[in-house]
Amino acid sequence: MRSRLAVLFAVALASPAASAFSFLCNGVDASGTLEVTDFCGDVNNNGREDAGDCTAQNAALWRELQVDFRFDDTVLPAEETLAEWQSHQAATMAAWNNVQGHALTLRDAGAASFRVFGADNGENSIYWITNRDDFVSEVGSGINSILGVTLAPYSCGSGGVRGGIRDADIVMNGTGTFNWNDNSVVSTMTHEVGHAIGFGHPCTDCSSTTIMSATSGFDDSDVPLFDDQQAIRALYPGQSGGLGTACSGDGDCDSDVCITVALGGENRSFCSQTCGNCQDGMICAAVNGEGNVCVFSNATIADIGEACGPPNCVDECEGTIGPGCTLCLNTGSGSNTCNDACNPSTGAGCSGATECAPFSCRTAADCGTGACTDGACSAIGVCIAGGTALRGQSCENSTCVDGVTCVTDTDGSNGTCLGLCDTAGVGCLATESCFYLFGNATQGACIPAGPVAAGGACADLDNCERGAWCLSGICEQRCDRGFTCDADEACVDGGGGGGMRICDGGAEGEGEGEGEGEGEGEGEGEQPANECRVARGNFDCPAGESCDDGDCVSGGEGPTPTFGICELDGDCSGDLCIKGVCSRPCDVSDDGCPQAWTCERDTIPGGLCVPDSCLDDASICAEGFTCTYSPTGFNVCAKGVSAGACGCDATATATPAAPLTGLLLLGGVDLLRRRRRRA
Repeated sequence: MRSRLAVLFAVALASPAASAFSFLCNGVDASGTLEVTDFCGDVNNNGREDAGDCTAQNAALWRELQVDFRFDDTVLPAEETLAEWQSHQAATMAAWNNVQGHALTLRDAGAASFRVFGADNGENSIYWITNRDDFVSEVGSGINSILGVTLAPYSCGSGGVRGGIRDADIVMNGTGTFNWNDNSVVSTMTHEVGHAIGFGHPCTDCSSTTIMSATSGFDDSDVPLFDDQQAIRALYPGQSGGLGTACSGDGDCDSDVCITVALGGENRSFCSQTCGNCQDGMICAAVNGEGNVCVFSNATIADIGEACGPPNCVDECEGTIGPGCTLCLNTGSGSNTCNDACNPSTGAGCSGATECAPFSCRTAADCGTGACTDGACSAIGVCIAGGTALRGQSCENSTCVDGVTCVTDTDGSNGTCLGLCDTAGVGCLATESCFYLFGNATQGACIPAGPVAAGGACADLDNCERGAWCLSGICEQRCDRGFTCDADEACVDGGGGGGMRICDGGAEGEGEGEGEGEGEGEGEGEQPANECRVARGNFDCPAGESCDDGDCVSGGEGPTPTFGICELDGDCSGDLCIKGVCSRPCDVSDDGCPQAWTCERDTIPGGLCVPDSCLDDASICAEGFTCTYSPTGFNVCAKGVSAGACGCDATATATPAAPLTGLLLLGGVDLLRRRRRRA
């Protein structure tokens, strides 16, 4: 475990890709390869499916225009209560039903009778699998990357009869790999239901205009976006003219309001209306010449200084950050605004009273381009008024931007730009905790929260999750600054000064059980502590120990082995998570770093192994490694992951036959992806 205070403003951007929409017969996988070759759309009878063969006129669909889904309520992951699960079911059905201008109806038909994946039994079941062995047995590989998976068998049709989807089952991964929340559950289910009603992946990375992107995100939109709405209207056409439907002029719309705005880099025209009752997935925004109207939340209309996320900023950076494009960031004020990107080395990109503030970094890989020098990117930054140090960055040699204050230790050292909070904790971000300032009983400072839950071991105050305080090496639940105790706990003085208060569950277990019996009785302090260098993670310590502020202590290692997928340092047994993969120092092995990994000699003592990009050539990965898209947004060679984003079993023929014969089973499998990070 490592103690650090700075917030990393690392931005991972994917290259733009073509979007629009696709069907089961022409979707692509994460590499852009056609997922299915069923010949259902072989209209030229040339033995292959050409690019233009699969259309809304011949793609498979639900012929009866009503799809009944049944949900299993008996098995749920730990973070999903029954009430939340049922709420998420309703939200998913409403997400597609609320789109105007199509003829399909999705219905919750009650409790599922089966928990069988792909049985083609006439019941469209949606259920969680929480046991890892069961998930591997039902779904196959990818337990550490698959959010959800869909099987939708369909027949191609013949003799003038349209091909039809026969059944659809959806499995959600509740095995503990992911920390599900309200948005991610609905977002994933809405995507998977999209597969179930006939849609494929139209692109590799186009989540700004569709929820059906092959590399969809854990926290992407939870409602159909512009291209998804056009897709369901094309496959199941209904009444045109409603909110969100395509238009070429005001006369095409029931509201007589047809607007044109940029969506995903392209101008799109759709029917809008005056604000007051915008549908889910839309927001109220000012559009030139139209006033305040409903626009899709991913519209690119926000100018410099305006609130964003949603909507998107005009000229938002895609692929490369630098002068001439914009970024949607929370630079210190507590809310996201559009800012010009810039080059800190030259100052290019900024104008007026703004200065170029560099992004924080740990290695050059965090910067994308340029070097990482003294924790700052040399070539990428953002134009800010009031100073050059962003929220979470050092203010010892620079001035904080507007909205944050330079806070130091009692001796005036370690100055950091932090937000300020009141006695109720108001003023902090959702990822921060409010701590008392020395000598100030009413005002506090917002410190980035860590991953350790109450009751876990800690070394510093930023190790503990929001609502917990590191006291005597343990994260204790707080009952101050807006936090409360459970009904059977008392709120007592924490004893650490500064007025902090913690929850006390009673003296019995604390006094006799752990206090004297284990603490002093075993004499933990008699063992001399082994020294370690925190920059090297846990690699200076023996197996089974971790580096805690320079000392090797028992336990504290993360669950993921070296070269496995991670999101935070604490996920890794070695406490080094680089570009979404658990790494190690170069000198740990006589061979240095693996193939497709580079040793950055000056990053940490002994050098740090940093993964190269395998986006353009997956074959560069060494034996035992697989090219995968990491949770932090990089294409890297890692161990213990499955290749690709979709698993498909193409068995369809052009002639229907007995059940499960002449059918194609489409696996709409979605990898865990993190969309563009915005501070």
